[in-house]
Amino acid sequence: IYRGLAERRPDAFLPDLARSLGACGSCLGRFGDHAGAKEAFEEGVRRLAPFFERLPGAFTPLMGDLVRGYAATCRELGLTPDAEMLGPIMAMLGKLGGEGEAPGDAAAPDG
Repeated sequence: IYRGLAERRPDAFLPDLARSLGACGSCLGRFGDHAGAKEAFEEGVRRLAPFFERLPGAFTPLMGDLVRGYAATCRELGLTPDAEMLGPIMAMLGKLGGEGEAPGDAAAPDG
């Protein structure tokens, strides 16, 4: 549903799609589908990134959760997180008070 809404009105619904992708990633990870979870978290991070860049204070908690989930699933899969994608996000999170840990130290989100 959010994909369709986000296509028609991205400014209104892309953050909701990112939140849904995070929830999907959490569920997939809990059921052992770490590859699917990684894809969901990564898509959520990428979709939320433009909003986070414009209004970091508003999207810090969600971005922190998505980054932690992405990093945790990368660890489960033995993969290195995408530093190019995460670099600017981690820098901004650090400036805003450390909502996101370094990807290698990140814990999975609560859900």
